[in-house]
Amino acid sequence: LGKKSYPLGSFSYYDDFDSFDRSNYYVAAKLRSLLPISGLTESVGIMFRYKNPDNYLRLLISKSSGYVRLEKKINDVFSTLAFNGRPPAIGSTIDLKVYVIDNQVFAYINNEPVFSASDPDLALGAPLDRGTIALFTYSRTEFDDITIGQVDSVPRAIISEPMAYSVFSTAENPSSHEINASAVAANVPSGGGVRFVLDSTTTFDDYTVPYSVKFLGVSPGEHQVVARIINSSGQPIFHFSSKDQ
Repeated sequence: LGKKSYPLGSFSYYDDFDSFDRSNYYVAAKLRSLLPISGLTESVGIMFRYKNPDNYLRLLISKSSGYVRLEKKINDVFSTLAFNGRPPAIGSTIDLKVYVIDNQVFAYINNEPVFSASDPDLALGAPLDRGTIALFTYSRTEFDDITIGQVDSVPRAIISEPMAYSVFSTAENPSSHEINASAVAANVPSGGGVRFVLDSTTTFDDYTVPYSVKFLGVSPGEHQVVARIINSSGQPIFHFSSKDQ
């Protein structure tokens, strides 16, 4: 994707660089469109680990183009880390929340998990290992209840693959279709791992990072993949996060 695929707009960044740990934190905000008729139609989002206009991460919602996307920009070059093919239903307010933990990102919209990502450019000593936050918009938008906080020790896992609401075919023979799934997880207990569940029936436990699975013989149609953190005994220990496929 070229630069034209990544919307430009206006942003305001928090310049008190020493007021919080700029490596591991969460940022949350409520967004409300100020457009009188059409509502939120263009791009809006949160930027984090912001260093300068050429280096940052961004969680972007584009109502007009129909997606939610996690992007990184390094030396003025954009690339996509995660993608959701359906934007949130636009109402009076959108709640955004992002956790950035070491080289991991966990994104939530309206208290629902959207996607996760893990990237070496976010690790200690890498280009995006730390930075402040910024608020981004392409059109008239109100930001409220902006919060920056320390990350907690709560176990969390969100599917990173497949992309939500994606459509693809892996074989001409339906019995040979497959789904490759992966998840990013934080604060997994010692000896624990991630359980993948396909359509509430087929399960696979992975105790090794990176957590992933290949489901074989999947029929055409809509499917749901769920990731749950489990302990060393195979017992789920926290609320699951899911993504439609």
